[in-house]
Amino acid sequence: MHYALLHPVSSARLRFRFHRDSSFCSRSKLTTVYPVGTSHDFRKRILCSNTGIPMRAAIFTSTAMDLGGIALVLAGGFVVLAAFAAGISLAFQPTWVVRWVQKAQPDVFFLKPTEDKVISLTVDDAPHPDITPQILDVLRENDCKATFFVIGENVDQWPGLVERIHTEGHEVGNHTMQDAASWRLSPNEFLSQLIVTEERITKYFTVDVSGRQIKWFRPGHGFYTRWMLEISKAQGYKVALGSLFPLDTLFTAQAWLISKYLLWRMHRGAIIILHDRQPQKHQTIEVLKMILPVLKRKGYDVMIFHMKCALRKHPEQTKVLSGLNFCTLWEFWVR
Repeated sequence: MHYALLHPVSSARLRFRFHRDSSFCSRSKLTTVYPVGTSHDFRKRILCSNTGIPMRAAIFTSTAMDLGGIALVLAGGFVVLAAFAAGISLAFQPTWVVRWVQKAQPDVFFLKPTEDKVISLTVDDAPHPDITPQILDVLRENDCKATFFVIGENVDQWPGLVERIHTEGHEVGNHTMQDAASWRLSPNEFLSQLIVTEERITKYFTVDVSGRQIKWFRPGHGFYTRWMLEISKAQGYKVALGSLFPLDTLFTAQAWLISKYLLWRMHRGAIIILHDRQPQKHQTIEVLKMILPVLKRKGYDVMIFHMKCALRKHPEQTKVLSGLNFCTLWEFWVR
């Protein structure tokens, strides 16, 4: 059986083949829609029942992203859009899907369920000698804070930039040692990367009122498995992904398009994911220059994770936020 979808950008018709095969997932049966022509080997690359995504819903790997494929995964009666073709991505992971995922997977921070106009800005793959200083300048000009998920190798090369990130009130999170897919690592390799990166940034972690370090981790390339969650939790980390990822890594010189997408899809409690590296370095700067003033005019507070999350558990801390506009993940978490 075949299906056709209308490409939102090029209007090309994309054909899909309905396929059921439980042999790839030993614990649960998944009904998947593969792009026509998808090879048997490629299907086997899908993360099956051991993935950390709730209801055992499969997620395409980075290879799938590279191929620009799209998969609709039906698990337990739900449909999860897990596709990353550059044009199709603009269409559109529904917010209700992310909210459902957040409820089903409380150990991972995708968004903040709230009626308040609060969002969090995160920047991956920092620091970079050309882009990070300019990002920090834009954030300062707009009185905003963000959470930077740093790569250990980059910290080794430009430690002064991480110091500046911390000094200017932003939050630092662990993004492992290399810019690579974390799920490809063995458990021992993953644990080693987590620890050696932490050794480089532990002094920059946010500390709560009790003196406890708040440690955030975001897996490389955004995919994770159950054992990754278990290891991260054992090391004291909270795992953070996001709800608004404009696939800026697949675009260059498209700041206007990314900005339009983010402003169009903006929702209360959103976590924005942008990147701090080549080739989209100037693109990220331009995106922030475009969206931050607009968000402030619309009444959004952009908060760091820890404040947003803590206030969810301790509403009396709301007074701490008076005068704040754009903050970090911990502020986002405590709200």
